[in-house]
Amino acid sequence: MTYLQLLAAVGDLALIVLLPAVIIMARILWGIKTNDLPHIHEELVKLGGKKHG
Repeated sequence: MTYLQLLAAVGDLALIVLLPAVIIMARILWGIKTNDLPHIHEELVKLGGKKHG
């Protein structure tokens, strides 16, 4: 495995991990802007519940 292949693999992994985090952050920031935070919090609790349950 070359250095470039390793870099590409790490980059793909980072993308998979960071993309949902970025989307969640954007949703939270949008919720603050539009005053829709309680609704987004419910969604996050549902998502968290799915992960744990």
